[in-house]
Amino acid sequence: MISKVSQKRLKRHRFVHYALSDTVALSIDLILLWVLVSFFHLQYLFAAAIAYILAVTIHYQTIRKHVFHGSIRDPFHLYSYFIGVGVLGLMSTLAIMGAAVVFINTDYLFARVFAAVSIIPATYGLNKAVTFLMPQSLPTDKESYCNLSDTHGI
Repeated sequence: MISKVSQKRLKRHRFVHYALSDTVALSIDLILLWVLVSFFHLQYLFAAAIAYILAVTIHYQTIRKHVFHGSIRDPFHLYSYFIGVGVLGLMSTLAIMGAAVVFINTDYLFARVFAAVSIIPATYGLNKAVTFLMPQSLPTDKESYCNLSDTHGI
């Protein structure tokens, strides 16, 4: 059995890996957004939707492999739930971006970063709770850190 202190470390480990993956995905998202707006002259919200979808797909592959690799759902259902959370994230992102650009008169790239910072905790929580159902037993080895369900013993 893993102690409560170890469980907290495991949870922190999973969140840090998720945040790192999200940072890489956001970087890809921002680069794609900038390219689509600057070189292809797409409207910024349309470009943001395209960039978001591509970046979230890369993010899914990364967190499935490195963060929630012990999920009890099959890959098809994982991706279906992940896309559902992604659609909510996309709608929130576009709403926040649009509001920031129109009402605060900020740059679309800054608005995208602001939107990401605003929704990351919610998408992490939804993906952890809904998408990536983890096994009910606690892991006993260090390689299983990312598989620890946050509902055990705390």
